Amino acid sequence: MELRSQSQATVDGSNWRIWYVIDQLEERQQQDKSSDFITNKVIQVLHQWGSEWSGHSGFQSLLNKKSLLHEIEESIVALQTLHDWLEKRSNNESPVTLVDVCCGKGITSMLTSYVYKTSTVSDIIMLDKQDINWNHISASNDKIESQGEDRPFIETWQCNLHEIDSVVERLENKQQLALIGYTYASNFHLLLHEILPKRTGKRTACPCLRRRQQLRGAASKKRCKPETLAAKKRTFMDQPCILCAEIHPVQKCGLLPLDLNEQRIIFERAALSRPCWLCGEVGHQKANCPNNDVQESSKPRLTLPPTIEMNLTEAFLDKSKAPFDCYVDMLSKAIERDNVKVCESGLTTNAFHDNDANRDNWNAQRKSLYIVAMS
Repeated sequence: MELRSQSQATVDGSNWRIWYVIDQLEERQQQDKSSDFITNKVIQVLHQWGSEWSGHSGFQSLLNKKSLLHEIEESIVALQTLHDWLEKRSNNESPVTLVDVCCGKGITSMLTSYVYKTSTVSDIIMLDKQDINWNHISASNDKIESQGEDRPFIETWQCNLHEIDSVVERLENKQQLALIGYTYASNFHLLLHEILPKRTGKRTACPCLRRRQQLRGAASKKRCKPETLAAKKRTFMDQPCILCAEIHPVQKCGLLPLDLNEQRIIFERAALSRPCWLCGEVGHQKANCPNNDVQESSKPRLTLPPTIEMNLTEAFLDKSKAPFDCYVDMLSKAIERDNVKVCESGLTTNAFHDNDANRDNWNAQRKSLYIVAMS
């Protein structure tokens, strides 16, 4: 018997949600009697995905995802805005690089790859630091290479918006950029201001406020280097104990009294006898060092990304608008671009897994309002 890999193993995919999504999109087109370019292309792409991958267990997490309809709808809104902007560009302009910020499973990126040719969108970059099964992205890229399809290749960058400097540096060699993000991080708007505005044409952001769940502790993110640990271990290890004059920390001295108050007094005396970390003199600590204002550090100054403080009290006090409407308006005005507008998509948060708490939340419209900024 021939053994198959997980991505090749087949199951019954006739009831997968991708077919329900296709039916819903086609039914809405008939009801609205509308036929826009993006929706038609998306329906064609979904039929292609369903025919090729439905029933393959390796694609179940994508094509049978609970929120697939909602994410496809979001992607259509973003791609329609992108398409309108691309249509206004002159024919001789260079193709754009699409940057999918906070990409999740990469549904928007995959749809873009199947909708546009490389003459319009040269490549697609997905930013996400989560450990996600990218099997469907690899399969999409493999088809480009094996069958010579003329559509953009999708790159996955294991980074997130908290690494603004590295993202900007890696994008410096790109031509014109288009950013799309259903962002969970406020850093997305910092990235808009940082990322070479002359070469960044289009930005579409759905200002979702939910924070990502922290999956890793601080200890795993900030692994100490061996030399750092050794330096900490050597700190004041050559200083004599104030009780017995031996070379060891006073906390480990055998003459240390049992009374806690007496121990505290001894520890304070020991701290005063240690040299200042800044100037090396004995008699004061770094916080009280007279050289704090005059001595310059040998390290280069840390350049922080631009930040903006916004008082959101108005969003909850203004009774003429819903709080989230006010918040989005305030957020759009904070983007320093000539052409910024807020678009209403009409979508609601009605995914299968959503509960009443999500629908009744003050930011329940987070999938309905979009900020579009252009240079």
